[in-house]
Amino acid sequence: MNLFLTGITGFCGSHVARRLLHAGHSVWALARKSLATPRTPDVAERLNIVVGDLPALAALPPLTEAIIHIAAVSPGDGTTTSEFVQSNILGTERLLYLARQSGVRKFIFFSSISLYGEIRIPVVDEGTPILNPGPYGVSKLVSEMLMRDLAKETDSIALRLPGVLGRGASRHWLSTLTERARNGCDLRVFNPESPFNNAVHIDDLNDLIERLLRRDWSGFDAVTLGARGSLTISEIANRVARAAPKPVRVIAEPSSRSSFTISSERAMAVYGYQPMEFDKMLNQYLHEALQ
Repeated sequence: MNLFLTGITGFCGSHVARRLLHAGHSVWALARKSLATPRTPDVAERLNIVVGDLPALAALPPLTEAIIHIAAVSPGDGTTTSEFVQSNILGTERLLYLARQSGVRKFIFFSSISLYGEIRIPVVDEGTPILNPGPYGVSKLVSEMLMRDLAKETDSIALRLPGVLGRGASRHWLSTLTERARNGCDLRVFNPESPFNNAVHIDDLNDLIERLLRRDWSGFDAVTLGARGSLTISEIANRVARAAPKPVRVIAEPSSRSSFTISSERAMAVYGYQPMEFDKMLNQYLHEALQ
């Protein structure tokens, strides 16, 4: 297929682009600056870089058959609400407009469980109430609303993601915990006996994207994604500590904040999502991150 991808310079985007190219797809990827193409000739000839900013994108590449929208401004020090609006909301709006203008029917969007805001129930799924999301979560929620508004013209799906694991992952709880272990720092965790499966491995995510590209669906949909099964937070921290290159302590403390796990049941039943068991996923990630 001829695919248009945003976010190729990020962790998820780079892994997704690599997988799609090796699967034989042709990828046009949006980036804010020119990038070196892969050294493998058969891959390089099927990767084209479109340089520009998403909200100002003039047109999609010719013959685009599907869009995979990963690019987003993420929460971080100094990130403003205006940046979330400009990049995440207006960028998505522009891409949906171009999809409709070009007759592209298939639109895959990397959303986030952050859109739920304050989660006060033990298991998160598609029907979880939305309560006071922050600016980043709001930007994902509004993007999904835009997708829903265009459901008659564009068949779209929002993948509501927790932290994504894999080589080079960053900026979520497990990657931060692992980085502290690598640096020999104590691992302080809260709610130690609470179950946790709030992660997706990039390999499983790539498998799901390939399944979505091979099948059809109608209108707008959204699914929550997580690992299969769970481990307690204490078990996770102790396993990270054992894998660390130098001894570290695990310091467990109670917390007043409620914890939760994520249900992938609908994604599995409807779209064939096949997540790893969390135990296996954690072992694989620790090998990728610490070895």
